[in-house]
Amino acid sequence: MVVLYLSVCVGVYNAEADDKVQEPFTMIGLAANTCGAFLEAVVGERKARPPNANPDGIYTQAYGGYLDFADGFLSGANYADTVPNRMIGQGNDHAGRMVWLENYCRQSPLSSYGSALPALRRYLERH
Repeated sequence: MVVLYLSVCVGVYNAEADDKVQEPFTMIGLAANTCGAFLEAVVGERKARPPNANPDGIYTQAYGGYLDFADGFLSGANYADTVPNRMIGQGNDHAGRMVWLENYCRQSPLSSYGSALPALRRYLERH
């Protein structure tokens, strides 16, 4: 039996403090969840990993959903951006990006997961 996990939330990300985006926009899906909800998924993922886990393996649907959402956000932002910013994130991996998001969310657990994603992209753009 296949179980489909779907989380649909809608929130508005106010990007006025963001130096690259001037207007608020609607974040749909996992982006509307809090960083605290993402951190719960991180804890669940760690508990589910066996001692000899594949470092690239994903062991919970919740964590996999956040990882996929982050990848989709970065890909979509690259698509919508202009050259040379269409290649942001090239040369790094899931693990590094997810650790960066985890650290961001630990510092701001009440922020939305969606606010962490543009912050990650800005970090990747500078590094």
